[in-house]
Amino acid sequence: LKRNPDNFKYYTLLEASLGTLTKSPKYRDALYQKFVKFYPRSDAPRFIPLTFLKGELFAQRVGDYILSLLKRGVPATFTNVKPLYADPEKVEIIEKIVLDFLPKSLEISPLVWVWTSYFLSQHYLKKGDVTSAKTHIEAAVEHTPTLVELYIFKARVYKHLGDFNKAADIMNEGRLLDLQDRFINSKAVKYYLRSDNVDEALTLV
Repeated sequence: LKRNPDNFKYYTLLEASLGTLTKSPKYRDALYQKFVKFYPRSDAPRFIPLTFLKGELFAQRVGDYILSLLKRGVPATFTNVKPLYADPEKVEIIEKIVLDFLPKSLEISPLVWVWTSYFLSQHYLKKGDVTSAKTHIEAAVEHTPTLVELYIFKARVYKHLGDFNKAADIMNEGRLLDLQDRFINSKAVKYYLRSDNVDEALTLV
């Protein structure tokens, strides 16, 4: 762990050797709080307890985890917590925490508000609420129309709405912000092909 405190397997194997895997979630959480102090820059000891905690203690830990990432403007915040979405109870707790934080985020920084809105759009799309996802991503794009990541996700939302032509146009709009980004260039081609606009796809290629 000292050599690589970001390896999730090491924590599991250490717990196996300590015999803590069968202990109560509260006991295991206390162990991970020690790891957090030992390895303050590591993500693993902060995230792992979220996989086994429930109720109030989960709400406390997941709130600390998500909000610390959002306050730092980490775009991948949702990707980090996505594995927790298998549990509907945890999903509702996360939604409440982030919705409560949204109005306060503006006081910290306009960019923090943008990434929080981006998170909520991803959250609602994962839940299958495409309308709410569209509302949050459009608000984020309107606020900061220079972030490529927002256009990529907005296009994805319109794809889920079934509007393939609009989705392709949005992806291309994002592509024009950074013509050297090969990822979004490729995505724009893919989206034009999906909308059956082969000529435009060939032009981009």
